[in-house]
Amino acid sequence: MLAGLLVIVVVWLYWKWSEPPAVEPVVLPSQPAVEPVAPPKVVTEPPLTAPGPVVEKPVEQTAEKAVEKPVEKPVEKPAPAADAESRYQDPQGRFVCWVPDGWQVQRQGEAADAEVHLVKGKDVIKVAVHGQDWPPLTREDQPRVETAFFERLRLAYPEGLYGQLVSSQWRTLEGELALMMETSITLPTGLVTVQAVEYRRAGRAHLVEMHIASHEQSVWLAALFEKFMARYRAGGTGVSVIGR
Repeated sequence: MLAGLLVIVVVWLYWKWSEPPAVEPVVLPSQPAVEPVAPPKVVTEPPLTAPGPVVEKPVEQTAEKAVEKPVEKPVEKPAPAADAESRYQDPQGRFVCWVPDGWQVQRQGEAADAEVHLVKGKDVIKVAVHGQDWPPLTREDQPRVETAFFERLRLAYPEGLYGQLVSSQWRTLEGELALMMETSITLPTGLVTVQAVEYRRAGRAHLVEMHIASHEQSVWLAALFEKFMARYRAGGTGVSVIGR
């Protein structure tokens, strides 16, 4: 019995001494939690292709096409006519007068004392030269000259209504007294204004009248008549000048 106990004790001691020592677990320091990383997205790009030909878009036409305007060439003004072409020489040598641009000379008949008219549209300049031995005008002749002026107008416009003289005044023309008159005549077709000059030179009576029917240009035509008389020459000698 005792021997059996002794065997048990010996076996237990043998087992106890032969058991390896207990190893304490090693505690590692805690690490922060790592969040899972999502896998990268794979972007699939279309395959590269060779560039095709460039196609130009047609230009849209507007409703109004641009019209190329022709280059306007400057209008060349005609050279002024020579002195001989802008003046009228009476065949009988009674006078020389200036012919304004655009006016036409019309001789009224073939008689030696025929009137000469310068015409442009409805407006007329009448030139008449009479006699051979007329004495120079004097201021005492004014009533007679005015009466003769109205008598000529009544023959030219028998249907007209006549008023008083608008003006009647003396001037000098080529060194001679000249009576300048103006009046208006009412016609069925409208109003006509008449400016007239009468003077004597070298024994001849010179009667020049301007009949103005274009009243929209009456001021310009009145100035034209002054210029006409400034260039009028009796007998083709000298240069006439209207003086006050």
